[in-house]
Amino acid sequence: MKFRPLFLFVPALAVLFAACSGLRGGSGFDSDKVSPHVLDMADDIAKEGFVGTQSIGRNPAVSPTHVLRMEFIRTATVEELLEFLNHPSGVVKATAFEGLHAKGYTDLKQSLLDLSEGDDVIRYIHGDVEYFLPLVEYAYTVVLGMTLERESPAYAPVETVPIGLSATEKAFVENRILAVRSRIPS
Repeated sequence: MKFRPLFLFVPALAVLFAACSGLRGGSGFDSDKVSPHVLDMADDIAKEGFVGTQSIGRNPAVSPTHVLRMEFIRTATVEELLEFLNHPSGVVKATAFEGLHAKGYTDLKQSLLDLSEGDDVIRYIHGDVEYFLPLVEYAYTVVLGMTLERESPAYAPVETVPIGLSATEKAFVENRILAVRSRIPS
């Protein structure tokens, strides 16, 4: 009887589990702190699996996913959106951050820095272009309209939202974006 393959399989499985756990993040999410209706919307957003612009592809109609995301933003309270920043789905976290911005939440800086600690990658659809990008990059460039120091924007930026990042904090966020990007398969 050979034990060698099992001997190699168990450590490999442990490494894979640890890697997946790190990518998912959100281990502190408490579903008891959100209403069932908002939680159901978050589950539907997670199942859709992407964030995107109002219209997707060459279809001029408003995307049903966009409608769902905007309803989630309108319905969830600020406290619920803050809790959803801990959700296991990066797409739900992205939508929650966008909701905090839309509701005029005053501590977006700390929320952005907290998102910067994670390694979430989300699927983003901008018109008819789809790509994967770090969640923190979505929050920083798409929601807040910031531009990475080393790059020009890939799309027409929105008005920049000042959140009071120091030069050190800005460098930290941008370096985290680059670090997570480097792990996205091309």
